Amino acid sequence: MDEENSDCARYLLAKANGNRDTPVLDREMATEGEALIEALRLGVRSYTIQGLAPSQILPAEGRN
Repeated sequence: MDEENSDCARYLLAKANGNRDTPVLDREMATEGEALIEALRLGVRSYTIQGLAPSQILPAEGRN
């Protein structure tokens, strides 16, 4: 994912002793790189949450 185009993305770490089936989110990191490094250091999963508006996905002529 492009960090410069991901202003609506959030990077979070899972809790260290959380459940794999139902992730429990812990800390938010400023960048994807920070999240990946910290996840490796702590031995936890990292999650990226990205929200997109229809206007970001569909061309103008495809919207009603």
